Amino acid sequence: MHGSVSNAGSFRTMEGWAAGRWEANYWESKEDAEAIVRDAGFPVYTILRPAFMMDNFAMPKAAGMFPDLAQGAIRTAIAPETPMVLIAAEDIARMACAAFAAPDAFAGRVIELAGDLLTLPEIARLLAMIKGKTIVCESRDADALIACGQHDGWVRMQIWMNIVNYPARPEEMMDWGIEPTSFADWARRHADMISG
Repeated sequence: MHGSVSNAGSFRTMEGWAAGRWEANYWESKEDAEAIVRDAGFPVYTILRPAFMMDNFAMPKAAGMFPDLAQGAIRTAIAPETPMVLIAAEDIARMACAAFAAPDAFAGRVIELAGDLLTLPEIARLLAMIKGKTIVCESRDADALIACGQHDGWVRMQIWMNIVNYPARPEEMMDWGIEPTSFADWARRHADMISG
């Protein structure tokens, strides 16, 4: 079993790659790790490619990724219309357990993992409803976000989401008989770990 990232197999064809726009080391290292798994001679292997983890909205990850959430704001360079392709960590584990339980069925499979697709304004509305507080969503200039302390690599990833984004979709998990967790259900169960 190997955990990679959604789009790891197609990054050389994504818009902006040939121009050197995206972090080559990140994508190439994912490809290299997958190749090591494929070439290691394991009798059975499965590669899981999760999208953006819902758990990034919970502490402690949220402190670095969404530092303004504690003050009731989600500020990113992600456009309001860009869908966040989301997956719950527990769903990655559920898929891994399914593969361990039926190794022959999952042998050699590469599975893209997503549980929900929501825009950041939709996420802010859901979190506001769950937390009972106002949470605003603001799309900002990338340089301004970096100047305010957001990590350069994370801000570049936000821009990447606007242009390329993760190809994973919830239907692929459903094809394996696993009903993915919606962001609303995840947020309700983890409300005490979500600042705001």
